[in-house]
Amino acid sequence: MKTNKGMGQRLMAAVAGLAIMASMVMGQAIEQKITLHIDGKFGTESVKKGAWTLVVPDADQGVAELRSGKRVIKAAFTRQALSEVAAEDKVTWRMEADGSRGVATIQLKGQKVVLTIGENPIARR
Repeated sequence: MKTNKGMGQRLMAAVAGLAIMASMVMGQAIEQKITLHIDGKFGTESVKKGAWTLVVPDADQGVAELRSGKRVIKAAFTRQALSEVAAEDKVTWRMEADGSRGVATIQLKGQKVVLTIGENPIARR
C-alpha cells in the first residue's frame, strides 16, 4: 500500500491553519470606544463622564474593563443576545444603595448583544 506523504502534510497544514483562524475569530475580545454622559460607578469604582474604551472578552460572562489613559476599571458582566444589531451605543443606569448611579447595561453600536454590569469581588483583583 502506497502513502502520499506530501498530501498528508498539506492536509495537516490546512487543518492547523483552520484551527488557528477559528481560535482567533472566536476568542477575540470586543474593544469599543463609548461615551459616558454622567458621573457614576462601573461595578464598585467611580467613573467620570467622558470617553472610555470598553474591553469585553468573548464570553457569556466574565470581567469587562473600562479604560481611560492609565486608569483601568473592572466589573463583572453578563452577555445577552439581542434580536437586532444596536444602531447606537446605549448606557442605562441604576440607583445604587449609596445613592450614586451605576452602569446597569451597555449596548454597543453594531453588536447584537447587551451587557448587564454587576458587582463581582473577583473583578477587583
